[in-house]
Amino acid sequence: MAAVAAAIPALSIVRPVNSALLVGLGLLVVAGATFNLTRRVPFLPLLVAAPGGWLIARSDLPGPGWVVPLILTVAAVGGPLIAWFEENSSPSPVPTV
Repeated sequence: MAAVAAAIPALSIVRPVNSALLVGLGLLVVAGATFNLTRRVPFLPLLVAAPGGWLIARSDLPGPGWVVPLILTVAAVGGPLIAWFEENSSPSPVPTV
């Protein structure tokens, strides 16, 4: 949630923030907040995060055509995957151990 809160002012420096981007970021916050409830069902966290990733990808961001699928994949798959790795890793203070 802190990353989403930090992303909004950073994005507004580059370009005006539209409503699709704000709603997409909000949906990713909801997906992160509900991860503990959805993680027990396979692929449900991905389905919860996918609408937010899709709205962010379609919010008129600059770049070539391959950026849209990349943003959608990273937003919808990356977050739940990182949370799953973090949950199933050893409690070592060193992230790579």
